[in-house]
Amino acid sequence: MPWIEFEKSEEELEEMFTQIFDSLGCVLFETYSVPNSEIRQFDSPKSIDIKVSSLIKSHGFQLSIWCSNVMPKPQFRSIKLRKGGSRQAVDGCGLFSLQLEGVSESNSIVGKIGYFTESAANNKYTGLNGPESVNWDTHKQVAKLLKKAIVQTGQPANKSSKKDALKRASS
Repeated sequence: MPWIEFEKSEEELEEMFTQIFDSLGCVLFETYSVPNSEIRQFDSPKSIDIKVSSLIKSHGFQLSIWCSNVMPKPQFRSIKLRKGGSRQAVDGCGLFSLQLEGVSESNSIVGKIGYFTESAANNKYTGLNGPESVNWDTHKQVAKLLKKAIVQTGQPANKSSKKDALKRASS
């Protein structure tokens, strides 16, 4: 699974979400719901309120990006918790995983976006909405647009320069 790491200010993160919604026409879901609640769905940048202060208090935040032209609407599976109750998880190998992992020393939000390649999905994926349900050509185009959104809104953490990363994202 390829991962694209990034480090962004709150403003850059909001700008990245705006570009993702505008260029992809997608919906974001919580990857895992709060225990005993349904998964929340986000359909605009304003509906996602991620602040440095909330990430410091939590163990991170994980979202799944769904594009209707890549795969059918994802299914939700239920996970029983050891201490009782349950939570939901969104499932589908055509989803893009966006993980906000915490805050850097410079008070920037650290995160990454990852996704299955067609080969990895065919070899390893065992969940719902399997590889046969994904339009892999469109999936590759969405991956490029996600890379572009990361680059255009600040320096990616794992790239040598913004200019080089933008060149790779647009090729």
